[in-house]
Amino acid sequence: MTTGDNQLSTTPLICKCCCEVVSGKDRFCQHCGFPLTETEERQQRFINNRGYNKEQLKKLDSQVEYAGITLYILAGLLLLAGLVLFFLNTKNDAGAIYLITDGILAILFFCLGVLSYKHPVTAIICGLILYIVVSIVFSNSILISVIIIIALSRALINALKAQSIRKQHNI
Repeated sequence: MTTGDNQLSTTPLICKCCCEVVSGKDRFCQHCGFPLTETEERQQRFINNRGYNKEQLKKLDSQVEYAGITLYILAGLLLLAGLVLFFLNTKNDAGAIYLITDGILAILFFCLGVLSYKHPVTAIICGLILYIVVSIVFSNSILISVIIIIALSRALINALKAQSIRKQHNI
């Protein structure tokens, strides 16, 4: 190997997939895993797979977003229920207890809705557990509870799939 060849192998290059700077002697991009030294066909297949995974991720993320909306809706409904029960029970202390209890739960579900944008898996798991506990304690309508639990469970599965794609493909 001559000195000129050695210089060429250490010259920084731009990855065709993620446009990050990579070392000329690397076989794979350190940022996205793009095969720098493979055939043009394998490189194109990598780019196509990455594009497909990004599209899948967009779909999953939009489905996970519904879980955050569900958490906001639960917060609103709990606050509304607390206010209604408060005004229906103004002659005794039960109204204030309903308002405080439902207000605290509404705040918790609202915070989980906010958290769902940055940490969807954590927020959905916490929201699901909290909703199940609330449903058991307050014995809500079974049909509504089942619908909400199914919606949050599906969102959790989608959030886990999205997290796996991000981790596996460094997206």
